[in-house]
Amino acid sequence: RGDTATATTAPPEGAIRPLQYACPRCRADVNLSLDDGRCAACGFQPGRIDDIVSFVERSEVDEWQNMFEQQATGPGGGTSSAVCYRFPRLHKYMIDVFRRACTPLPATASVLDAGCGNGIFWQAVFGTANVVGVDYSLGMCKQARARGMLAHHANAMALPFAEGQFDLIYSAEILQYIDDLPALLSEFARVCRPGGFIVVSTLNRSSLLRRTALAAKAVLRRESAHDPAHLRSAGEIASAARDLPLAVDAVWWIHFPLDWLYRSRGANRVFESLASNIIVRFVKADR
Repeated sequence: RGDTATATTAPPEGAIRPLQYACPRCRADVNLSLDDGRCAACGFQPGRIDDIVSFVERSEVDEWQNMFEQQATGPGGGTSSAVCYRFPRLHKYMIDVFRRACTPLPATASVLDAGCGNGIFWQAVFGTANVVGVDYSLGMCKQARARGMLAHHANAMALPFAEGQFDLIYSAEILQYIDDLPALLSEFARVCRPGGFIVVSTLNRSSLLRRTALAAKAVLRRESAHDPAHLRSAGEIASAARDLPLAVDAVWWIHFPLDWLYRSRGANRVFESLASNIIVRFVKADR
């Protein structure tokens, strides 16, 4: 896929639809092939760093971006530990469940990986050109690009894409770093086509194991900068989409370190405190 995107006619049957970009500030259409993508409405201009298109302004940098930048450029930047999976087995388990939650899809489906990190997750789940990525860390984008992914340096809260163009948006383990969850889901819903899916995962706030571990770290004064800022339950994630055209389609409950996976149709279950991680799949309402 190229970086230009303004198609006036439908693509041939069986072809991947070209990307359509939008200004992350004002949402006006932009064309990266003209004037370096400058927005005619507000003047915003993306940058180019090596072969990465950047839609992030310097004033946006925060502590999480800095943390992942350091991890991307460190000695383990291309590994699962760089994207905060301390246990390779859990990373593999998450990949297996995302395959179930995100596939099968037609080869021509347009897919967005929001928070693509170093591309290791995309490579394992899809590894195909119909998936594009965004990440807040430029270093992570470079790692993903080296793996062959079309990665964009962008804020998931202000995606640089026109509305209604992705058949699937998936986001693995970034919710714990986001303050405004309804705003994030609203942005995902904006760029998702009617009838499309949004799949998100995070650490389970109801987990007895996680709550015990965090309490122990606090007592021992071993809190880390890598500790999640937010823990949320599946019910809280569902509630964050209450005012959006999204409905919960399925929830997968991961019980790491056990190889026990449970799927439910709703966001609540009796034994939710036994799950370490949760994956919620939304479907966007048809117009």
